Amino acid sequence: MNKIIDFEKQARSLGIMIDEIKLIQNALKNCRGELFLIGGNVRDLILKNKRTSHSDLVCDLPINLIVKALEQKKIKISKAGLKYGSITAHIKKASFDVTSMRQDLETDGRYATVKFTDDLNLDAERRDFTINAIYCDTSGNLMDPCDGIRDLKHKKVRFIGKAEDRIKEDYLRILRFIRFSLLYSKKFDSDGFNACNKLKKNILNLSMQRRINELGKILILENIKNKSVISKIVPFFKLALNSEIDFSNFDKLCRIEKKLKKVSKTRRIKFLIRNTNKNLDFLKILSKSFNDRIKYNFNFKLSTEYLTAKQILEKSEDQIYDNILINYADGLISGQKANSLFKKFMKLKKKFLPINGYDLLNMGFIKGRKMGKALLEIEKWWIKNKFKPNKKQCLNFAKKKLLPTS
Repeated sequence: MNKIIDFEKQARSLGIMIDEIKLIQNALKNCRGELFLIGGNVRDLILKNKRTSHSDLVCDLPINLIVKALEQKKIKISKAGLKYGSITAHIKKASFDVTSMRQDLETDGRYATVKFTDDLNLDAERRDFTINAIYCDTSGNLMDPCDGIRDLKHKKVRFIGKAEDRIKEDYLRILRFIRFSLLYSKKFDSDGFNACNKLKKNILNLSMQRRINELGKILILENIKNKSVISKIVPFFKLALNSEIDFSNFDKLCRIEKKLKKVSKTRRIKFLIRNTNKNLDFLKILSKSFNDRIKYNFNFKLSTEYLTAKQILEKSEDQIYDNILINYADGLISGQKANSLFKKFMKLKKKFLPINGYDLLNMGFIKGRKMGKALLEIEKWWIKNKFKPNKKQCLNFAKKKLLPTS
């Protein structure tokens, strides 16, 4: 196979913005540059998938000439990755990463020193897997220097060259090998898996952000539920999260999420570490929203009506849904109870306590701890009365029951 039949029609059916990509190609032709699709788009075109991912583009020009060519055609660009040989082109509301072909000169397991090349075969040699080194030009012609098409059709994820050498260039490739194997195959290539297993402790050398991003992509794959797969990947996940993990009931969580159409990679990470007592230091370097979701735990089975309502009012939708689904997957609550909690959340999510601290100050409360306690008492009374009391009624309650007397 050396050409995608009906290339433009297939590309559009997958959602590839081929017209915008051709604008970039036409701009580069002024400098005699050739543009190629690489990665997910090409694999999806070959396999005739129903949808595809973000377009990754590679060009046989040095990055400075790519910038010059695009600027001459008034195509907006972002230069954040310029020193790494990559820029982002903006056309209409779409963005495209455009990277120069390169060779790796030095690698340390995380970053590489590179130099430009216009040789597609040399660019292919620095890539991780054969299925990631299939190039497609803007006419649908395929270049396949590493026999990636054969491996793709035989559902084989294989490192280019010696597996250990590729992994030592970037240890994230250990997790990427797991991800691509689960995505395109039902088993692991033995040479690749053995090399990953041998070098797995080097996962600890990667930044936590890179580990989390890759784990998230793995955890939402369909084949992750396979128990034989789970037994093989547990050691890698422990290292990636630097924590004990618990896959029990994970398949049930996946089924529940799929049925409700609420698949979440953050929730699945939370699920794996839900029973660990270890201090999760890695959370300190990740976003506040991620921290809030991972750390928040609430057992709806043991909760009172009041505490349940209070949690639903105060916590975010993601936090509440995470805990309902995790409680359900672990058998702490039934499906009927989970459904009841979802309905309650929808009903309560727009409700707010009708009064605030300023209202109490105007009544004569003195700012401080006592006023804070009074506000909590009012909220508790309001919740117990099924959120029906209005502002006037809440103020009357405060005046009769809580306002300090002189």
